[in-house]
Amino acid sequence: MHYLKRSMLSLKRKLVMTVTLFALITLFGTLLSGAISLRNAIYQTELNLRSQIPAVTTLRLNHSEVADVQWEIPTVEMINAVGALPYVLAYDITYESSLSSRELEWVRPFIESAFLPSDEMPQAEIDRIQQGFKDLGGYVENFPTAGINNPNPADLQSGLIDLVSGRFMTQEELDDGAPVAVISRNFAEVNDFKIGDMLSLEKNVYDYDKMLESGNSSFFLYWHLDDYIVASKEFNFQVIGIFDVVANFFYSHDLGEAIAMIDRNSDLHNRIYIPSKISEQIASFTVEHRQFSYFLEEPTLARELFPLATFILNDSRELGDFSEATREILPEFWEVTDLSGAFGQITNSMNSVLGVADFLLWGTSGAMIIILSLSITLFLRDRKHEIGIYRALGERKSHIVRQILFEVLAIFLPAIVLSLFIGNVLSSTISREMIMQDIIRQMTEGGSFMEVDWNLLFFNPGPMTAEEMMASFDTSLNIRTIIIFLTASIIITLVSTVVPILYTMRLEPKQMLM
Repeated sequence: MHYLKRSMLSLKRKLVMTVTLFALITLFGTLLSGAISLRNAIYQTELNLRSQIPAVTTLRLNHSEVADVQWEIPTVEMINAVGALPYVLAYDITYESSLSSRELEWVRPFIESAFLPSDEMPQAEIDRIQQGFKDLGGYVENFPTAGINNPNPADLQSGLIDLVSGRFMTQEELDDGAPVAVISRNFAEVNDFKIGDMLSLEKNVYDYDKMLESGNSSFFLYWHLDDYIVASKEFNFQVIGIFDVVANFFYSHDLGEAIAMIDRNSDLHNRIYIPSKISEQIASFTVEHRQFSYFLEEPTLARELFPLATFILNDSRELGDFSEATREILPEFWEVTDLSGAFGQITNSMNSVLGVADFLLWGTSGAMIIILSLSITLFLRDRKHEIGIYRALGERKSHIVRQILFEVLAIFLPAIVLSLFIGNVLSSTISREMIMQDIIRQMTEGGSFMEVDWNLLFFNPGPMTAEEMMASFDTSLNIRTIIIFLTASIIITLVSTVVPILYTMRLEPKQMLM
């Protein structure tokens, strides 16, 4: 009789054993399917969420690891090497500094109340947060400058600002450090600037120790007094462009978050874009004349001229690969960060569920191998005499092995297919409810989008609602899940089956019949 026909008869004769093995494979297969489906759902959900945020990243120092350790600042060459990676669409290096004026006024941009926490942010509070130094009693205003070396800066490419008049610097002007500047529309209107006008600013270095000795701790109140000025240098720029702030990013329901955003927005409307070569001049002048005793550490040009790198990726879903590629370029303790903090609640929830899925995956795999091995061993032990007779009659070992494998696969395949769908449905229902409840708990306790790096705050798309996050939670049964599940199931089944079969086949017919 052909071994395949013997296999079918054996399955019918030993119906209890067949049903028991089918039930065991279905049970463990369901657990395995659920764990794999959940892991794949988390993977797919992260991709879905990342596709909804701007593909903007920056570099940050991991402060948790550098408490008492000397750390290196990324050089321009390192940043250029990161910018040359294939994942990067465009990048920009900005040097933040500041210049002062005794005549110019600080801009306080209008903010629509719809973007602010209701009943918690009166207009008087908004005005207070946006105050400049003159509003606080000082006589000198301090304006933030952004030294750029890209004629198409990241702020412009990412849609944060829009050029409404004039132009940005040419590459030649940037390379030469030409005295040109781009200002905001609000700044131009408040201070009566137009394209072609000259903008005069100064950089002052103060003797803060002398201020303290005089009992003056509110330093900005005394910036206008020559007695405290150690050195001063004038910088004159021609206004060649005017930009407008495009992004409306006051979306927080939290008062503390809204205050931070208003403050940052005020800086943006007062920002002056200049060539990075001039930022280097400002930093060099500051370091040369600064009084060291007031500061905790001696200032250096490297720390004063700190490069802030912004990278725009081809696809926000490539952050993982991009981050891994930068490890070989950046100094120790530096890492890539993006806007994924905007959906931090669901990430935290998925990480908690992922721990359960990992435990379930490895626990189920181990238990499945052990229990299936024992079950098949008992299955073969009950049929030892039958196998011994086949061997005594001259049946080839390969045919006997095929017969047993066929019997196992005849039970295994329908059980695995059934468990694939059951596990996917159960994991989808249970995990979705678990994650939803955990997101609600975090929001109730006051989750914050401020997990986003400060330098990316302008690009932040804002916190998602629980419903928006869960809309991205994809538990569909896709080809990736099916392939992983079938591969894992086949490997587990083969390991559980082949070892007992090979052990049994080592016995001589006489030993089997005893």
